[in-house]
Amino acid sequence: MNPELVQERIDSFKSRAEASPPQAFIQEQFEWATYNTKGWLGNGLGRATNSTRTFGDVSLVETYYPKLIFEVGTIGTLAFLAFVTHLTFTTFKAKQSVRDKNLRSFGSSYWVFVLIISYNTYWYPLDTDPVAVYYWFFAGVILALPKIDRQELRKQKLVEQQDESDVQKNGKKKVSKPRIATPATS
Repeated sequence: MNPELVQERIDSFKSRAEASPPQAFIQEQFEWATYNTKGWLGNGLGRATNSTRTFGDVSLVETYYPKLIFEVGTIGTLAFLAFVTHLTFTTFKAKQSVRDKNLRSFGSSYWVFVLIISYNTYWYPLDTDPVAVYYWFFAGVILALPKIDRQELRKQKLVEQQDESDVQKNGKKKVSKPRIATPATS
């Protein structure tokens, strides 16, 4: 690597961050949205979305929560925050109720994704494909994990009961061979 090129890129990044710090940008967006919102219910859905420009005047808002404030107002934004907070809390409880360690680790990674996307202030991930699809899919998977865990527990108990009945019938414990997936022959 060329050290001068790397240093040039670092200096460029620093100068851009100092010229327009992200926290100042977010603060300006909040102030603009609050000032330009008509009443407590906002300006209407789609008024800060470029795809609805054929239906009238739109404003381009670059961050998610200022966009929500502009479109659905303070009441709508608070309702949305209450909804995602409830979803985040419910998915946390669902993943914590899972007993299987492997399922719980999947649930934990999915839950972190749901948590980060729920409260992301800089970008609008819930308006963007495929992130919005992943968000709702993973939330659904987390909420289904307790049911999957119960099904796996029932299967495990049935296998144990079958092994016990085989021991009682034959008088000795059957040593099961490990199951190895073999490719299908054509």
